Amino acid sequence: APDGNGHLYASSRGNYKDVDPKLFVVDLQARHVVDSFDIPVSKFVIAGERAYILGERYFAETKSTTYSYHLIDTRTRELLDGSFIRKVHEREIAVPYGIAVHPVTGNIYVTDAKTFDIAGKILCFSPTGEKLAERATGVIPAHIAFR
Repeated sequence: APDGNGHLYASSRGNYKDVDPKLFVVDLQARHVVDSFDIPVSKFVIAGERAYILGERYFAETKSTTYSYHLIDTRTRELLDGSFIRKVHEREIAVPYGIAVHPVTGNIYVTDAKTFDIAGKILCFSPTGEKLAERATGVIPAHIAFR
């Protein structure tokens, strides 16, 4: 995804064994990597001057998955401390699967695929990370569009 500052953000999931996932920042004019972050990325969206990142890291040895939520300031290319949603709300999401930021309100929408075989849900968070709403969806909600 482009950041509006002449950079392209690109993710690599690694190989689930000995190559860790990363997020790369490429300078589009110079055509080379100018920064990288050692974080897992499954989905992300850039809105304004922030990158909102859903992280998913699978561990082949233990057959387990961990999920994380990251925020990057795209002006300074700095990984910000903490999550873009409050920790108490992170536990309400089984499998974060889709993300979008409303272009007017700045509210953050995260979809939850749960177990991939039952109805999921969509959650809405304020720009400060407070949960505003939650609604049921169909199976494996992945994409969000605004009108």
